[in-house]
Amino acid sequence: MKRFLIVLTMVAALVSTAQLFAQSETGDKEVMFNGSYSITKSGDDWQGFGNIAFGLGYFATAKTEVGFGTNISFVGAFADTTFNGNFFLRYHFTEGQKSAPYFLVDAYIPVHPWSTDSIYTRAGFGVKYYIKRNVAFDFHATYGLSVTHPGNFGQIANEFGLVYVFGK
Repeated sequence: MKRFLIVLTMVAALVSTAQLFAQSETGDKEVMFNGSYSITKSGDDWQGFGNIAFGLGYFATAKTEVGFGTNISFVGAFADTTFNGNFFLRYHFTEGQKSAPYFLVDAYIPVHPWSTDSIYTRAGFGVKYYIKRNVAFDFHATYGLSVTHPGNFGQIANEFGLVYVFGK
C-alpha cells in the first residue's frame, strides 16, 4: 500500500506540473533554430544536401503563430549555397501540454542568388516537445513544391531544432 501511495503521489505531482510546460500564450515571441542534412547516392557518387534555418515567430493567439526567417541551403561542403527568406504560419493543436503538435505552411524566396525559379511553398506537420516552460525541441516534416515548376521539383524535408519562447 505504501508503494501505491508513493506512485500515486508522484503521478499527481507530474500531472500538476503540466502547466509548467504550457508553451505559448497570445503575444509571446519565439526564436527558432533548426537544420537538416541528407546524403544521396547516385551510381558511385555521393552528394550531401543541407539546410540551416533561423526564424522569429509571434503568437497572434495561443495556437496561431506567424513569422519570418532566413535559411541557408547548401549542396556538398557549401559548394553551392543559396540564402532564402521565409514566411510561415503554424497552427498548434494543443495548449498547455508538454508536447505541442502543429500544422505548418511556409514559403521560401531566394535572396542570393536571386531566382524566381526557386520559390518554394511547403506544408507539413510537426511537434514541439517542451523541456522547460520556454525551451522546446522541434521536429517537423514537410512536402514542398516549386511555385514556378510544380511538376519538376518536389521536396520532402525533415528538420530538427530548438525553440525559445519569450513570454510576457
